[in-house]
Amino acid sequence: MAAERLPMRKLREIIRLKLQAGQSNRAIARACGLSNTQLGLYSLTVLTEFESQKASDAPP
Repeated sequence: MAAERLPMRKLREIIRLKLQAGQSNRAIARACGLSNTQLGLYSLTVLTEFESQKASDAPP
């Protein structure tokens, strides 16, 4: 079963809570109405995408 995509607004909120507020994954999941497992999967996806874009932007 494919994972449901999160709206950009919710992704931004997750990033803000993690980086600016320094909240735990459990607190972020509760605030965003997600399970702790869902949040972990979304976080992994976002970080993987970020790293791949960062690598493609780097000069050869």
